[in-house]
Amino acid sequence: MAKGSSKKIEPVVKRRLIVVPVTGWMDSEFDAELERSFDRESARMAEQEAARSMGAKAEQLAGQDDIRRILEEMIDISEVKTAAEPDYVAAVSGILSRKLKFPLDLIYQGSGEDGPVASISADAATKLHASSQSEGHRRLRRELDLDADDELFEKQVADWSDEDLSALLGAFISQNRIQLSIIDHLASSTDALCCDRLLNREEYEKRVTTLHRALQVNGYPECRRDRTARPSGPEPSRARPYHYR
Repeated sequence: MAKGSSKKIEPVVKRRLIVVPVTGWMDSEFDAELERSFDRESARMAEQEAARSMGAKAEQLAGQDDIRRILEEMIDISEVKTAAEPDYVAAVSGILSRKLKFPLDLIYQGSGEDGPVASISADAATKLHASSQSEGHRRLRRELDLDADDELFEKQVADWSDEDLSALLGAFISQNRIQLSIIDHLASSTDALCCDRLLNREEYEKRVTTLHRALQVNGYPECRRDRTARPSGPEPSRARPYHYR
């Protein structure tokens, strides 16, 4: 460094690693949204195939059910959920920051055994604790089935375990309106996630081309007749969200 020059040294902000809880209701609702995404994308892609094959007979075209089957074979739902974790953490951070009036500043770090893992600053953790304390830790006590005089509440937040901090965050996430806002945010990106970011387009085109050839030769191949129907039944409703996964 040249003599007389100076460089501002930023203070190191201590951060904790915690799991960002996903409630059972949000997990099942995200599954339902993925099903709807497959429906939307297979319909759109079937229209594209029809437009590219002008003049072909209807029975020689890959229909929506055919394309949906291909998508289901090619896209691993567990991979979709893992790929959605950064968006989930960002949604939690943004939505709770607006509600609590301070930056929660969650930063996604990776996928853990118990869910998405994010870092949180000591300052944000302290403010989150203070917000819960101002309500007598009502939500946290209900979620963990703790008494008001539990020894946990006698500790400074710096002495709380990572699991305790995760539960504290989960108590805020578990509010109905928060969960609905998070799901609405995630729903806006599932189509692109499934059929753009995770879909191997080259392999998809290869499978569609193979199906087209089979349809032109056989008219109605065995792969259509023998296809197992998707289970029927009502989709998860937007009833009152509940419990952690």
